Amino acid sequence: MKTNYRLALWAAIPLFVTLVSQPLLAQQATFRDLGAIAAANENFAGATAIADNGKLIGGYTRSNATPDGRGAALWRGGLYAHELPGFATQNLWGHVRAVGPDGDLAVGSTTKDNQPRPFFWTPALGVRELSLAPSFLGGEAMSSNDRGSKIVGYGNFMGLLWNRPVPLTEAMVWDAGQPTSLGFLGNGVWSRANDVSADGRVIVGESDLNTSLGEYVAVMWINGLGPLKVGDLPGGYKRSRAVAVSADGSTIAGWGSKQFHPFLHRMFRWTRTGGMVDIGIAPGHQLAEATAMTPDGSVIVGWGQVAGSANRMPVIWDATNGVRDLTVMLEASGVDLTPWRNQFGQLFMQATGVTADGKTICGFGNLGNNRRGWVATLP
Repeated sequence: MKTNYRLALWAAIPLFVTLVSQPLLAQQATFRDLGAIAAANENFAGATAIADNGKLIGGYTRSNATPDGRGAALWRGGLYAHELPGFATQNLWGHVRAVGPDGDLAVGSTTKDNQPRPFFWTPALGVRELSLAPSFLGGEAMSSNDRGSKIVGYGNFMGLLWNRPVPLTEAMVWDAGQPTSLGFLGNGVWSRANDVSADGRVIVGESDLNTSLGEYVAVMWINGLGPLKVGDLPGGYKRSRAVAVSADGSTIAGWGSKQFHPFLHRMFRWTRTGGMVDIGIAPGHQLAEATAMTPDGSVIVGWGQVAGSANRMPVIWDATNGVRDLTVMLEASGVDLTPWRNQFGQLFMQATGVTADGKTICGFGNLGNNRRGWVATLP
């Protein structure tokens, strides 16, 4: 059979264009507004955590059930799933703080008797309250290990600070649902636990130093022992917070102060071999705070502020590129963030969670006059 090579060549061109264009399109970043509860006619929501596999996002939203507050909420597969039921019918204030790696667990707090109460959620059990010792008024669950057998957070109590009665917090761990107080550093009077390793051995957070300057430092608990100082950045106030720990407990992310200023913080990364290292700020920014880290400790996300402005930007760090402004990366990849800018062209956005591969990031920001959650995927 004779072959018409000219016809075959022209027939192959569309296939060639398709094969070439698909990888090119795959290199574009994506960015999406997660939305709120359409039936509630509300536009207030925020994303604060994402599963390692990206299948579940947790956060908060406002609905008809919470007109004066907000309720803990979940998005499954990037689509709004539902608001989690609270323990009260009025003055509800809920928040999902962390979700499990496979998207089958969430922890956070919701209101009961006008106090936040820690909870965990699974598809099978729904929302379940975590118990607290009688001396605690309320509390919040901040994170859990992979299996959900150890949940960490803090309890609220009335204590003395500078000889005055004030509401304070103490770091907590719930082991198989049983609460244990984790104590304070030295003469400190308050502490918080923010994250826990996959096997539950390492817990990280912060504890105060009970000084007149209101200083506090990043700490860790190892196998129930502690708190032990993670450290603080040299210079400035002693103020640092550990917000995330890697799956194996060898790497910690957080932020600290390097100057005598209450807000100009910088992100740090701590390792067993290298200690605490200042990983800097994005170009043109004046501060950076970490909020989340990948399980292997290779990618850290958070937020920064542009020098001399009120712009709050999501940032991302890796060892190769340092700290980068995520909005610059998204816009360079073709994402239009114009609707998220106010009348002065300013952005208010914050990254709060990242998937295990470091490619998908969630967060919240101002969309017009509304607070909304968002999710972005990098090429």
